[in-house]
Amino acid sequence: MLNQYYEQGLAAFCAREFERAISFFQEVLRVESCHLEATRLMAWACIELGWYEEAVRGCDKLIALNYQVMTALYNKGVVLLGQMRLLEAKICFEKIDSHDPNYINAQINLAVLHLKLGNNKKSVFYYQKVLSILPGHEHANYMIAALTGKNIFKKTPKEFIQQLYAAYAANYEYDMLGQLNYRVPELLKNFFLKHSMLKNNLKSVLDLGCGTGLAGQCFKPFAKELIGVDLSLEMLQKSKEKNIYEELHCMQMEQYLLTCNKKFDLVYASDSLIYTGDLSHLFSLVQAVLLPKSYFLFSVEAKEENNISYRLNETGRFSHELSYLGDLAKKAAWEWLARDSVVLRTQHDESVQGFLVLLGRD
Repeated sequence: MLNQYYEQGLAAFCAREFERAISFFQEVLRVESCHLEATRLMAWACIELGWYEEAVRGCDKLIALNYQVMTALYNKGVVLLGQMRLLEAKICFEKIDSHDPNYINAQINLAVLHLKLGNNKKSVFYYQKVLSILPGHEHANYMIAALTGKNIFKKTPKEFIQQLYAAYAANYEYDMLGQLNYRVPELLKNFFLKHSMLKNNLKSVLDLGCGTGLAGQCFKPFAKELIGVDLSLEMLQKSKEKNIYEELHCMQMEQYLLTCNKKFDLVYASDSLIYTGDLSHLFSLVQAVLLPKSYFLFSVEAKEENNISYRLNETGRFSHELSYLGDLAKKAAWEWLARDSVVLRTQHDESVQGFLVLLGRD
């Protein structure tokens, strides 16, 4: 009977029926409380379901049983980091580092963790350790450039964004709304309603970098059709649960704009242009998918005016000069309809300043 329960649990797990899998693994563990694979797979299923306390307990049990200890420590650290339990996560990754100095993912997470703690020098130290093991590591090269002020990237690497939001998706809304006072979706909606003419007559709307659907919730009441595009599958799974999008596409914004065969009344980018420095190509692609008398609405982080169009900041996000945005709009024959200076969010108890911009097409 024990083997039968385990095989049924394994089959359910492979089919991504995680709650069903857990019920079978629980039966296995009632008979054999230290069944190693049932414990491991149940902890993994809990992570997939977002049952983080149960996942941590499962990882602790595997560590106590001395089974796949490094993997259990790593998974526990990732869960704790996602919950912003930074000091507990730090202990996990440091234990891995002391046992295996070549464990790259532990080094990456220690770098990320120290960045969240505001210890940039320590973050650079761990990113440099990664490069000593794997010199071409794109994530590490990108963040060292960001943390040392080297403005050598025009765009955030695709893999960096995917890794960031794979770990962040489960706690994204709690962190952004509850901890960082994130206000961009609501600010963009009110800004658009104030300065546009279409308002309640939007037939087709494109949400670039839709994430978990926070902006989509604001714009859905005005859109007959709402389409979302995001690079993170984990973030899209969260947005799908809101049931507000007619279509969701997992790809880069530029890739979708190049291949889509639709035209839109409104394209908006709520806090998603922060991962692109050089916006010239994106602006051209957006213009090609807009209907006559339509709008391009977006937010960016604000950069001081010093004739350097954009800057890669220590956060790994880009900020842009307002004059640069104006030049791009002029070159693309956009009509500059409105802009506003706002506080986008807080970070390390400081306000992050930004711009809201509305462009029009005749």
